[in-house]
Amino acid sequence: MNVSLRRSLKTHRNAKDSSIKCYESNFLSMKKKFDVKTVITQNWISKNIDKVLEVYLEELKTKELTHAKFIAQLTCLLLTLSPKGRKQPSKKHKEIYDRVNKLVIDHNYAYSVQKSKQEKTEKEEDNWVNHDDIVAYVKKHEPLAIKQYKLDKNKTTYLRLQQILLMRLYSDIPPRRLDYQNMEIISYKSYSEMDRDEIRSHNFWVYHKKKSKGSFFSFGVALPKSQAYIKKEDDAVLWNCPKQIQKIIYLLRKYKKEQSLLYNSKLKPINKSSLSKMISKTFKTAFNKNVGSSLLRKIYDTNKFKNDVPLEERIKIARMMNHSIMVSMTHYTKHEKN
Repeated sequence: MNVSLRRSLKTHRNAKDSSIKCYESNFLSMKKKFDVKTVITQNWISKNIDKVLEVYLEELKTKELTHAKFIAQLTCLLLTLSPKGRKQPSKKHKEIYDRVNKLVIDHNYAYSVQKSKQEKTEKEEDNWVNHDDIVAYVKKHEPLAIKQYKLDKNKTTYLRLQQILLMRLYSDIPPRRLDYQNMEIISYKSYSEMDRDEIRSHNFWVYHKKKSKGSFFSFGVALPKSQAYIKKEDDAVLWNCPKQIQKIIYLLRKYKKEQSLLYNSKLKPINKSSLSKMISKTFKTAFNKNVGSSLLRKIYDTNKFKNDVPLEERIKIARMMNHSIMVSMTHYTKHEKN
């Protein structure tokens, strides 16, 4: 992305730094794909638009390119052609702009229609694990994992029991994305002394001095990552912690008493990348499937909403999962084949 375009996006479109960073990543990808040595300009697009669209449409057809990536890269073309605002290209480039814009609109509509059918993709079908099977796996393997850990608290037994905890976090309660990677463990006393902004900007597992009072999860709503379905005035999202999850967390803390909820294979606080890898490894070991947090969210929603669920409950679950009811129904809830 050239300096002029970056300036226009910030000045005229009020683009956030995170958005510009995303655009720059897509521009870099386009440059590599089409062997552009300098920067992608309006004139370059004008000369190469037929070739560019032909390549993208073919890759989309053969599934080398995802719908999201396809739209993101076409959006970069639109930004270049109309940097100061939507539908404001020069007369020279208006025809090309309208052509690309129509392609974006048509494909977004087709994608929306396809998603509304609530059908699993081929990849989802291949890696799908029924929610009941996850529950059954935990029920079968958890007692042994707890027993081995209690007999000998070491790194191996700790990580094995933590895998059980991970499976419960993504099946017992509405699964978040990768928010557990920055989750801290704190007492209710410390939590109650925090100001609202601090609570809204962190993820916590909060425990009471007396275990009998239970515990709860507090998910911040003012985190650096954009949260499309959270309003600025909203408070943190709270969810009561199930007793069995609480029991495992307390057990694990007998070996690791630090502030983080989860740890990687080196027993360091887990980051987003290592959490994603841990989820994949856990479910690969258990079911020999390639399962990530996104698919687990779809598995949860599909199981939860297979029968009629009151609107109030749908709203509560959607808020916990940080998406709208419409997104839940079109992107996450899938039809199960009889």
